[in-house]
Amino acid sequence: MGSSVRQECLKRQHECGYGSDIDTSIVEQHDTQFTIVVNPSNGPEEMTWPAATYIDAVKRMNKFSNVRTLGYIDTANGRTSNATVRNQIATYAGWKSVGEGLTLSGVYFDHTPWRTMKIVSQERTSRT
Repeated sequence: MGSSVRQECLKRQHECGYGSDIDTSIVEQHDTQFTIVVNPSNGPEEMTWPAATYIDAVKRMNKFSNVRTLGYIDTANGRTSNATVRNQIATYAGWKSVGEGLTLSGVYFDHTPWRTMKIVSQERTSRT
């Protein structure tokens, strides 16, 4: 079974095409697992409920058995506060109470900070 990660533009359906090529690809490639990243505005921001555009699109994507939907969170290379990230996770988790079919499978964290073990080791050595 293959795997495909695609970001679908859910905000502007007229630009991406509602019922667009992604639907056709999902149906035609039924043995491929698709991951759709839902990105209202680099995260849900202050939106408690998703906009109607997202409600329709997420429900549409969640009908496919080979699709999982993830909420997008930009961690700004670790500069986004822990409280903000947790609030955004809670917001996405709360979408399921808006209506049936709006449950997201998880969260996609973008711009996460990273350091290799070599860099960490060098930093520790330079401090001593």
